Amino acid sequence: MDLDDLDDILLLVAYKRRQKRVQRMRTGQPGQEYMKELLDSAHPERVHHVLQMQLATFYGLRDWLLANTNLKGDIIVRNRRIRGYGKQVSIEEKLAIFIHISSRGASNRDTSERFSRGGRTTSRYALSVPRMFFCLPYSCFHEVLDALLILYSYVVSLPAADTPLSPRIADNPKYTPYFDDCIGALDGTHIAAYVPITEQARYRNRKGTLSQNVLAVCNFDMQFVYVLPGWEGSAHDGRVLLDAQSRHGFCTQKGKYWLGDAGYGNSEYIMSPYRGVRYHLKEQRLADKK
Repeated sequence: MDLDDLDDILLLVAYKRRQKRVQRMRTGQPGQEYMKELLDSAHPERVHHVLQMQLATFYGLRDWLLANTNLKGDIIVRNRRIRGYGKQVSIEEKLAIFIHISSRGASNRDTSERFSRGGRTTSRYALSVPRMFFCLPYSCFHEVLDALLILYSYVVSLPAADTPLSPRIADNPKYTPYFDDCIGALDGTHIAAYVPITEQARYRNRKGTLSQNVLAVCNFDMQFVYVLPGWEGSAHDGRVLLDAQSRHGFCTQKGKYWLGDAGYGNSEYIMSPYRGVRYHLKEQRLADKK
């Protein structure tokens, strides 16, 4: 057998393998059909499990983004050498891809499998990839994220001087007048992070996992009024708060204060529990009955 015969055999094997190749996403419900079936079913538990919110909230979010941002449904044109046709990606599917990735930490492959999209399609619409691979300027994940940052400025803001006292305080004699100047609570929460090996030491928290230490502040109506992400998981809560106050616009009105846990020291603007004092939830529940 000479080299020419060997080349012919290898070409024949490659051709046979190509004939047997099965399209990865041929089975399963395409993303557009899946979203239509999900939304048309309007099953409360199923919708909440997939979208992490009620159906009315999802539609409200979609309508607001359509009216106030550049987020729109558009066309993905696949490589003509493979398919040669366009496939519609609606704004509902873009939002669902974003929610799937952000709420579950799903990978590109998991998201591709879930929405029956090819890896490149999902990367185009979910992950940041070099523009040389795709003609459209944004991936779906960052496209939705950019739109949500506009929403953030509308709905997340610190209380103003004329903000009325929350009914949870004003209407409960257990809290008023003792907490009339308290405007909410704050705490740090650790969000899992993926960072280069050279930076992992800074992001490793006291439990040994990689995370960001995110400062979150809410009022008594359970609404977020301030969020500061980005600090390493090894950073102390007090250090993150100091940075928020000095460099990132977290201001508290004179005479007002926030509730914090033992990770924050008592100050003019923070009230934290006494160290060494145990607070019993059972006794607090009994106090509501008195």
